[in-house]
Amino acid sequence: MKRRIRIGLGVLITGGMMTVAVAGCSGAAAGGSTELQLAYEAPAGTAQEIAANIFGEAVEEASDGTVTVKQFPGGQLGGESDMLDKVRAGDIDIAITSVANASGIMSESSVLSLHYLAKDSDEAVAIFSSDAVNDEYKRIAEKNLEGITPLALFMLPIRNIYGGEEVSAPADLEGTKMRVQASPSEDVLFGAYGAQTVHLAAPELYSALQTGLVDTAEGAVTSYDANNHYEVAPVMSMTQHELNGQVLWMSTDALESLSDDEVAAVEAAAATVIDEQPQEAVALGDKTHEELADKGVKFHDDVDTEAFAKIARPYQDEIAAGISEDAVEFLDVIRQALAE
Repeated sequence: MKRRIRIGLGVLITGGMMTVAVAGCSGAAAGGSTELQLAYEAPAGTAQEIAANIFGEAVEEASDGTVTVKQFPGGQLGGESDMLDKVRAGDIDIAITSVANASGIMSESSVLSLHYLAKDSDEAVAIFSSDAVNDEYKRIAEKNLEGITPLALFMLPIRNIYGGEEVSAPADLEGTKMRVQASPSEDVLFGAYGAQTVHLAAPELYSALQTGLVDTAEGAVTSYDANNHYEVAPVMSMTQHELNGQVLWMSTDALESLSDDEVAAVEAAAATVIDEQPQEAVALGDKTHEELADKGVKFHDDVDTEAFAKIARPYQDEIAAGISEDAVEFLDVIRQALAE
């Protein structure tokens, strides 16, 4: 018998019998199997799907097929903030969110959004593949959160600035209207470069760029492609300003209801995500870059990233100190991972 983990309170018909399925009720019956639901906002073909595939395949292998994963991509179960609430309530088993949205429930997450923590993709991979960085994030979550457990950190390609014109230095952003993620640190940092920050929901950004409501935006090349933003913002300037951290979250109720062997399989699968996904995310970013260049998108490489970093670096310690002592310690662990 396969035991399915359900969303909310509902009715499940299995083998011709009608039974009540309760949210968060997981774990396999004797001789049975467990199906976990994994939700994420990105569409198929993105680095979030890469993480979901790695986790699903690894947990099935580690459990000898007794634990399987059913994916719900494309925001089928809600946006990231909604999914976090549903995971904490036990209505979704597993969800993927950005660290920017995770900062809404654990402010220390925003440390991973500080600008110029890494200078390139190799350093980004080193951060997200670090056991020490992952362990410190889990320690902070265990201390501060209830109902939700981070299984792994991973990444999307590093974020860049895009619009209709090249951006070579901070002076080029002076007075521009720039859509940024709804995080106080983003307002501070992009404001320090001279931009006028604007908060918009992601689905509104294409129209905003098209009509001139905003002049520029920022994000990974993969999301730039998936949302067709290159059609209305045909120049991506390779500022490489921000990591694109992601978190694989699991409902604590769902995790605690698994057998010891199933928990071990989940933990092994999470470790596989940490080991494998960052490199695959970089490869996907490189492939997308080449495809867009073939379509005529201009990638502006002559960017004075050091000028941006010189402005951003003093804010790293200041912002972390304004969050908590845990945030300061987390920043130190990230720096140590790069020094090793």
